[in-house]
Amino acid sequence: MKLIILKSATRRLMDLPPKQRAALMARLTEITADPFAPHGNVKPLKGEADAFRLRQGDWRAVYR
Repeated sequence: MKLIILKSATRRLMDLPPKQRAALMARLTEITADPFAPHGNVKPLKGEADAFRLRQGDWRAVYR
């Protein structure tokens, strides 16, 4: 699977402190490597097919 980050999300990522940004990117990379494995703090979004949210500290990442 390929990790594609939208331009708007990249701008928001740059607002994060470096440690939190690295942790979030590590989690997203882990999910990309094996998207069907169970991952902690990941829940499906209600009302959207194949959309999930990842919680990393106080931040949320939405992905498909």
